[in-house]
Amino acid sequence: METERNRKIGIFGGTFDPSHEGHVDMASGLIASRLLDHVLFVPSAFPPHKPSAPVSDFRHRVNMLRIAIETRKELGISEIELEIGRNPSYTYYTIEALEGKSPGDHLYLVMGSDSIRQLHTWHRCQEILDRWDLIVYPRDGYIPQKDELMGWWDLKRTSKILGSIHLLKEYDVSSTAIRKMIRGKQNIGNLLNPKVYDYILKNSLYQNGEKNV
Repeated sequence: METERNRKIGIFGGTFDPSHEGHVDMASGLIASRLLDHVLFVPSAFPPHKPSAPVSDFRHRVNMLRIAIETRKELGISEIELEIGRNPSYTYYTIEALEGKSPGDHLYLVMGSDSIRQLHTWHRCQEILDRWDLIVYPRDGYIPQKDELMGWWDLKRTSKILGSIHLLKEYDVSSTAIRKMIRGKQNIGNLLNPKVYDYILKNSLYQNGEKNV
């Protein structure tokens, strides 16, 4: 068991339905850039922003993540949201619980730049910004601008968000697109770990236009 403290740990939340190579490479890139020492993937148990959209069974999503990162020792997985059992799974309580399990470590919320557009709608969003630091990576070519952010936040919080943006390599891949490709029996190339793809086929995930829920 790791006893080292004062680590910089990134909390990378999402549905991961499925987890793909962009997720894994981005997380490893944050460590290679020395922004973080460790990245913890936190699959959402009850996604608050997707209440009407079916999401694959939590165990399938965790299993796919475990396969995807099995050779990456710098990455880990937490099932904290299932342990908490709160429905919906709000990020504020997730990080608070993880903080209690990691005394002495510095936790960062890792998120794509596209999520900044919704951040002001999150539960206890101001407290999230005030209590924890962010690491924002580019998604969909979107980089938040000061004038836009000032429509949602005060100057102090706007400045914090802008200072959290890191112009790292952008990965042009999404779980939504991958599910569509699988349903259409298209070649997914290197978008998925081959073992993850085998798992999807073995468990008949995303095959018939519906997720296994």
